[in-house]
Amino acid sequence: MRRLIGAVLLVIFSVVLLPTVSHSAAVDFLLLDHGDGGLGPNYGLRVDELGGAPPTYSASNNGASLTLSYDAAALTAVISGTVYKNGGGGLVNGGAMGLVNVMYNLSGIAIDGNGGFTATGGSGNVGGIGFSAKQNGAGFGSIFAFDGHRINGDTTTPVFRGWIMTAFTPSGGYKCCNDFLVRAVRKPPGGPSPVPLPAPLWMLLATLLGVGGVRIWRRRRAAS
Repeated sequence: MRRLIGAVLLVIFSVVLLPTVSHSAAVDFLLLDHGDGGLGPNYGLRVDELGGAPPTYSASNNGASLTLSYDAAALTAVISGTVYKNGGGGLVNGGAMGLVNVMYNLSGIAIDGNGGFTATGGSGNVGGIGFSAKQNGAGFGSIFAFDGHRINGDTTTPVFRGWIMTAFTPSGGYKCCNDFLVRAVRKPPGGPSPVPLPAPLWMLLATLLGVGGVRIWRRRRAAS
C-alpha cells in the first residue's frame, strides 16, 4: 500500500507540478539614466538629428520606465516602455516635453559569454519617430555588457549603448550624437506560479491515504 501511495504521489508531481517550471532564458532589465551625459539633466537617449537644442530623453525620471527584455536562447532583445523628453528637438512637436513611447527591436544578436550581447542591427521608434541602428567602427549597432562602461571605478555594472539613425539624418551623413546610453538593473524573476491539483486527484490522494490509515490501524489493533 505504501508503494502504491508513493507511486501515485510521484505521478501527480511529474504530471502536474513539473510543467509549471519555466526553462526560458529570457531576462528583463530595468534601464536607468547613465549619468555620464554632458547636456543635462540626466538622460538615457540623445537624438541630435531632431534639430534645435539637442533633444534628450530620460529613461528613469518623471514617470519614465524603460525595460530591456533579452533572451539568450532565442537570441532576441527588445527595448520597450516610456522615456521622458527633456526638451529640445525643434523639428518634432516644437520641442515639447513629456512622456513618449519607445519600442526598439534589436537584430543580429550574438552573446558575449559574460551575460551580455552585441547586435548588428535594429529598428524602432521613439515618440512616433522611426529610427534604425547605425553600426560603429567595429560593426556593432549596439552593445550590452557588464563592464561599467563610462562609470568611473566600475567594471561590472551592466550598460547598454546603441547608435541610431533617423529620417532626419543629414544627406551628408550621420550627425553626432544619436545614441542610447543607459545603466541596467536586472529585474527579479517572476518564477513559476503554483497550479492547484485538480479535484479528482485530490479525491484519489485522500482515498489512498484513508485506506492506508485504516490498514495500519487494523494491524496495530490485531497485534495488541
